[in-house]
Amino acid sequence: EGEWQRFEDLSRIYTCEASALGVIISYVCSLLELAPRTWQYNAELCALLKEIASIPEEEGGDIMREALIAAQVPARLIVLLLRDKAPLKLQSAMPGGSLSFETSEAVTRPVTSPTTHVFPIGNSVGSTSGVGASNTSIGAPSPSDHSNTLEALALIIGINGAKSVNLITETGEVKGRPVYDMTEKAKEALGIVFNECTSRTGLMDQNDIMTYMKLCGLDTSAVLSVSQQRINGILEKYGNESKFLNIDGFLSYYRDTSQSNSLQLRSDLSTFGFRPDLSRCAEESRMFTSSTGNAQYSRIESVTVDVFSTMKSKSVVSPLLGLGLSSLHLYHTAYFTDLNLTEYLLTWSAIHQDTNQLLIETLKSLYQAQSWGNETVQICVMVLMVLAALPDDRQNERITTIMQSPEKLHVRGDVGSGLLNVAKELSIAQSAQQYSSDYHNHRSMLDRYIDAIKELRKVRAVEKWMLENKSSWEWIDQFLRSESSSNQGRGDYLNRRDRGGVHTSGTLYDNNNSDSDLNGEVNESEESDYGGNDGYCGGIAIVRGAGVREINGTYTSHKKFDG
Repeated sequence: EGEWQRFEDLSRIYTCEASALGVIISYVCSLLELAPRTWQYNAELCALLKEIASIPEEEGGDIMREALIAAQVPARLIVLLLRDKAPLKLQSAMPGGSLSFETSEAVTRPVTSPTTHVFPIGNSVGSTSGVGASNTSIGAPSPSDHSNTLEALALIIGINGAKSVNLITETGEVKGRPVYDMTEKAKEALGIVFNECTSRTGLMDQNDIMTYMKLCGLDTSAVLSVSQQRINGILEKYGNESKFLNIDGFLSYYRDTSQSNSLQLRSDLSTFGFRPDLSRCAEESRMFTSSTGNAQYSRIESVTVDVFSTMKSKSVVSPLLGLGLSSLHLYHTAYFTDLNLTEYLLTWSAIHQDTNQLLIETLKSLYQAQSWGNETVQICVMVLMVLAALPDDRQNERITTIMQSPEKLHVRGDVGSGLLNVAKELSIAQSAQQYSSDYHNHRSMLDRYIDAIKELRKVRAVEKWMLENKSSWEWIDQFLRSESSSNQGRGDYLNRRDRGGVHTSGTLYDNNNSDSDLNGEVNESEESDYGGNDGYCGGIAIVRGAGVREINGTYTSHKKFDG
């Protein structure tokens, strides 16, 4: 578009007025319009875009990225990710790229199967982001098929470190079977992490491992005995005389883990500030000074500070790209492909444009989600936490919207969509219907909101807002303090999903045991604490129209017999 249009004019190629690269970009745009029909080969097409977008600044990379943006390539990539779930204006602008999977399959059905000489590049074990990571089987695209698309999008708009590097490499062959090990870059990064988590030179003791587990997101206080068993198992297998873990044992553990779950390795590295390309964000983006000394940011806070502090200047976001970046469907799709990169993308979007539309859509989706098992809840809370953690001049405004948005949940309703608004209404409804069939439904929804607020309070700026606005939520304090919530075991749900969209079965603190074993003990204890679903649950009651005016008002219960 605009001044860039002449560079893709083939009639000017021999007069040196056009650019060969401009012609290539124009052709790539045509291919992206057809991409839904040939999704098995999209990894290769997006790998090309990823390489173009990775050209260093001193070699003309900024010019190439500007050209890709002018050609609406970022918006086209979003359409390719979302298909028929893209915003309607994007579908109208790019009808070919927004074909649903069912439609594109019907269109291409008469076409003969791909011949061997054009068959996509095969899979390569251990690579989750390279060309070989695509799923070439006949069927719907899997999350790994979107890896190159998501990385290309992030690189084109200028997110630092978005190009993933391989963490696993093939080192040989034993009895006809390939042998894999971590790359030198991965070992170097793990070595840095190991040294930062040791209290003595070159050795991790049990307390160091417990601290490491906490930094990686495990709530060790809830499952202390289980965690201790894991630590003992790790030290027995990888430790030095079962007392200490040295760097060789640490690397051996991750070598074994990465054979089946390289995503877990990448997730743990991101917890300590390593970007997808294994460059590391500055110390100011990882650590902050508190009243007790230096402390580490949460992973989400570190990402937002990193993007905000490394941004050279704000870019102009085209209307089409803005529509795509404001769609919750984009982050829903990206969440299952690469959660860490999704957080970077969402942060970049929030810096460059107004997020009110995305916030409202997220709050409404959270309300419509049916249960904690619904992954929509996890995605919504992730979006809210990222937007709340971004340290710009609109941070407080976003947190206020998250907590107290007056935007109605329904056209005919009176309840605002803010977390506190909905939670208060649910608490009132629960108290009024304590003996009705709707009681447990309202209780379940209230638990969802209470746990969402608890997760958000892990963001320092949200906790600060809560302290400054205590009058707006003091009625809910009993729920926030309660340890007997029926969802207590879910308080750490985002930390588990926080780990690259994978279970914690490969982490240092799990020792190859399933989450079901670990959660079984927690759930058993929480049932005994809670006393079952039929136990009394506190709430608030509003009295109106009483014969004595002084009786009217709002009453909050704090215990079973409150008066």
